[in-house]
Amino acid sequence: MRVYKKAVAYTRTIYELTAKFSKSEVLGLTSQLRRAAYSIVLNIAEGAGSGSTREFIGFLDIVQRSTFEVMAGLDIAKEIGFICMDDYRQNQQEAIEISHAQRASAKPEEAAIGLRLNVQRYYVNMR
Repeated sequence: MRVYKKAVAYTRTIYELTAKFSKSEVLGLTSQLRRAAYSIVLNIAEGAGSGSTREFIGFLDIVQRSTFEVMAGLDIAKEIGFICMDDYRQNQQEAIEISHAQRASAKPEEAAIGLRLNVQRYYVNMR
């Protein structure tokens, strides 16, 4: 559950960060970074509702790729001067922490089962 909440907060941070980008990038880097960021959250949630732990692990693979996509987008944003070095470092670190948190266990299947159940409980308790 911690990784899900962290991913939601990170998505908000990416939205706030990209709001400062050049308006000419609305359909470019801004959109790509935002889609990659919310893909992290949505794939955790969708995977939690999947039919099996194996299927959920597949969604976590997508989460990992989306996290790397955000990191690459941040590289580009830094390189073209859209973000300062402090924002770059902070957001890269957050992405690394999300990546590590969702892959934290030496036994990925056990970690996936726990994460899946926690996300499911979260949604049940919201009702």
